[in-house]
Amino acid sequence: MKKLLLWLSYVALTCNYCLAQSSLQGIIRDNNESLPYSTITLVRQHASAPVITQADSLAHFSFSDLSDGHYTLSAYALGYTKFTLSLDIKKDTVIHIILHPLQSNLKGVTVTESKPVIEQKPDR
Repeated sequence: MKKLLLWLSYVALTCNYCLAQSSLQGIIRDNNESLPYSTITLVRQHASAPVITQADSLAHFSFSDLSDGHYTLSAYALGYTKFTLSLDIKKDTVIHIILHPLQSNLKGVTVTESKPVIEQKPDR
């Protein structure tokens, strides 16, 4: 009886562990090109610590060994607007993220020059 109970406990814990693992994979692009080395942050609802990764040279990213549940995904790259998405992860999930360039207008630059007050000459 003890062996049967021990075996059933082992099977129940193993199945629960195997079923609870999910992954999230994706690619980050702007309108036409991949955005390599972008930063992706994943935060589980009611969790204190985010999981942060960086896209590879082909702009692919992945998170593995995730528990099923509600997450908030954020992605950003230098010169692009930040992307935020709330999603439910239940099984292996694939997502494609499109970032948009920042629209910032820079003010003009004025260069001024003036003649120095004291002139130095080699003969004096």
